Amino acid sequence: MKILPLASLLLLGLISACELRDPDQGIKTEEIISLQVSSDELVADGQDLILVQAELGSQAIPNLSVTFNTSQGQFETSSGGTATTIDRVASGRTATATLVAGTAAQNRVLVSATVTGTDPERGTLSFQADTVITFLPAFPTLLELNLDDTEIEAVEGNSTSLTVNLLRNSGLVSEGMEVFFEAIPISDPAAIVEINSKAIADLQSVTAEVTVGDTIAGKVLLRAWVLETATDTAAKGEIELSLTP
Repeated sequence: MKILPLASLLLLGLISACELRDPDQGIKTEEIISLQVSSDELVADGQDLILVQAELGSQAIPNLSVTFNTSQGQFETSSGGTATTIDRVASGRTATATLVAGTAAQNRVLVSATVTGTDPERGTLSFQADTVITFLPAFPTLLELNLDDTEIEAVEGNSTSLTVNLLRNSGLVSEGMEVFFEAIPISDPAAIVEINSKAIADLQSVTAEVTVGDTIAGKVLLRAWVLETATDTAAKGEIELSLTP
């Protein structure tokens, strides 16, 4: 963060030392800096973005350095990278930054813009404008199911691993997605396997153990799905497992 002498931050002669010390007479933040965003919602898919714009007010001089900060996601940097905090020199009274969503859904993401000055008598003075935005969950549009073994012997205690990859048409699926499972006998109701009813995805995939119960040979349909709401399915998939004699 670039810290300027106070006289380089404020228009000279507009406020006195007394006014800065007295909150009842002090300068309002919006007279120095304000903040707007092009949208207050982003999809937490790692690529959705918004424009964040800081405006310098009537009591601030133009062309100041503005520090942008976010509690989630990353700002694009001038070097092509990303960072949670960046500095931008205002063009006149406007400074802009591009905020890219992360992959964690959050109801409250704090975004701020700050200008700071120093004064021999009063020390550091900062003026910060902020706003709260939301990172919406990025649900999968497709579940890809894979078994380590598509055939296992129908012996109680035998097992195989089911891996579910969570995919989207664009971007990444948000972290911490809850995936639900069920196993349905196809050829005979006595063809039984056990699988946990749900698991939390680690990044873009989740693995569940499928264990043979007290069963006979036959085929079992393994299903997985993700709910967008309590009643609406975002994505689902299925795969067959054969229990051999």
